[in-house]
Amino acid sequence: MFTERQINALKYVIAYSKDGNSLVKQMFWLLLDESKLMRKEVCITLIEGEGFSEEEVRDAGYGASGFSSTLGSTQIDQIMIAMGTDFRFSYHYGRYGEDGLDTSGQFAGISEERMLASAEDAKALVKEGVPVAYTFWLARDHYSRTATLVPVVREQLISIDLNKSGLYPDLENQQLEA
Repeated sequence: MFTERQINALKYVIAYSKDGNSLVKQMFWLLLDESKLMRKEVCITLIEGEGFSEEEVRDAGYGASGFSSTLGSTQIDQIMIAMGTDFRFSYHYGRYGEDGLDTSGQFAGISEERMLASAEDAKALVKEGVPVAYTFWLARDHYSRTATLVPVVREQLISIDLNKSGLYPDLENQQLEA
């Protein structure tokens, strides 16, 4: 569907975007790589205490929103529409698993009575002490239930060099002489 050069151009746009932080950009790059030129729907979940701090997980969730928000500068959804793909980046609070998305603890501290959910759902949503988690997708549908969950560890993400999108390999491979 897409060429490696097109994916590298998208990575370049992501790397130099004003939106998101390095971790968000590295996640998006990983999702692009794992999608096999946007032929496969994929997702990753970051979980507090599993290599990431609560602040990092929350910042990743908030940072991802800047890429598609009308208040952001990148407008990644429109770029992907222009590329002719129906794949989109999306994100949601919670951990993705075999049973779908578990959003337990999303509204910890809010009373069950204030929740507009069934009693069982409300109990899970307001549960205290659940590690913060966000799931990030590259898929045709927001929060796709058919995406493949890609296991990810911190070292893998932070090792992604945002200066090497592959768009300009001759320049990226040059090393400055000391």
